[in-house]
Amino acid sequence: MEKLPSNNNDIDERGKILHESKGASLYTYIPTLLTILIFSRKHTSFNHLALSISNAIRNPEIKRALASVSKYLNEDEQMPIHKIIGILEIIDTVKGLQNNSYRSQGIRATENAHQGGKHLGIINSLKEHANEDDKNLLDAIQSAVITVEKVQKVMKEAKAKANNVKGTSHLIKEGRI
Repeated sequence: MEKLPSNNNDIDERGKILHESKGASLYTYIPTLLTILIFSRKHTSFNHLALSISNAIRNPEIKRALASVSKYLNEDEQMPIHKIIGILEIIDTVKGLQNNSYRSQGIRATENAHQGGKHLGIINSLKEHANEDDKNLLDAIQSAVITVEKVQKVMKEAKAKANNVKGTSHLIKEGRI
């Protein structure tokens, strides 16, 4: 591959830059730095700049601002912005883990289901990801859960009938019936 000399850059025969100068690579960070600067000065005075940079990187709007800037850059110029957004997401995740507010995207909160419904739902969800041997094991567990639920239902009905009989016999003894 024949190299053609250029101003601080090495260019191959197709015109692609092989090595950029330090000034050119610094250019890719300018939109990121400007975005952070704008957010750090948004609600503060210059005297509190260090504190406000910390607040700026915690601001959820900064990721959207960085993404909006990146659409004007080529793929190589977008890399620092993608890295910064990734770092900001890591910071948000760690902060959420520390204060127990982290929630995985795509998992929605549900109302409390009764225990059997929970167990059967969990088993069915796991079946989608299990190999055949484990599916057979989950089928056996599912059958056991269903059987336990049926036994509990019969016992509950029997207890209710027994309570009715006790109540009725008590009323007969008192002469109310």
